[in-house]
Amino acid sequence: MKVFLYLMPLLFIAGCLTGSEDINALFGYRYRVVQTDQFPVISSDSMIVNLQYEGCNKNQEFTLQYREKSPDHLEIWLFKNTPDQFCELVLREVRSFKLPPDAFSASEVYLLGPKGVRILMRK
Repeated sequence: MKVFLYLMPLLFIAGCLTGSEDINALFGYRYRVVQTDQFPVISSDSMIVNLQYEGCNKNQEFTLQYREKSPDHLEIWLFKNTPDQFCELVLREVRSFKLPPDAFSASEVYLLGPKGVRILMRK
């Protein structure tokens, strides 16, 4: 019983530090695409997007992913590589990601996001 009482606080603290292990197969760890009048947008050879996530620091790692649904229809999304961090901070940042070459030949480009987000970027 004494061992349990000593281990309980340690297990609680370790759980807070490591974050959630719930990783979405398509989007990675938790984040949200924030739509505004300015973002997301395609500018030159990049996509500029406003992101929101919980964490201890900014500049968490994201990777741009994409798939061609048809020769003129492309879907792009971000995969968050940095595990969730529970620091009670809600971080927002505008980030830029270089688009794949297929994005320039597609007439329709959609940005997908967690929780069913689907934004038409170009038609």
